[in-house]
Amino acid sequence: MKLPTTPPNTSELMATFSTRQSLDLFSFLSDPAADGRYFHWDELRRRNPPQDLTVEQWWVALKLARQQGRRQLPFSDTSGDRFTYILTDEALAMLHKIDRLASGQINAPEAI
Repeated sequence: MKLPTTPPNTSELMATFSTRQSLDLFSFLSDPAADGRYFHWDELRRRNPPQDLTVEQWWVALKLARQQGRRQLPFSDTSGDRFTYILTDEALAMLHKIDRLASGQINAPEAI
């Protein structure tokens, strides 16, 4: 199995951007997904970025948007970093569909 390519360091990339390039990224900070999907760097780097962005700038914008909306879980990895997740619009839509379609259909055993 081939391991995915390691994403570039967001902080290092931000340091290389001009002020104008940094300002251009803010228009993409509202959506943590790309084309409605949550891509890892290895897949995103093969896609065409929107407008006049480079793939690296697009990656930074997505990472910043994801950091804004992330939620921490109560457990950590081996290095002590907390696991986090983000609910994208796609995930929320799927959860809503499950909730709507399963309403009244899920039964629990009666208490004794």
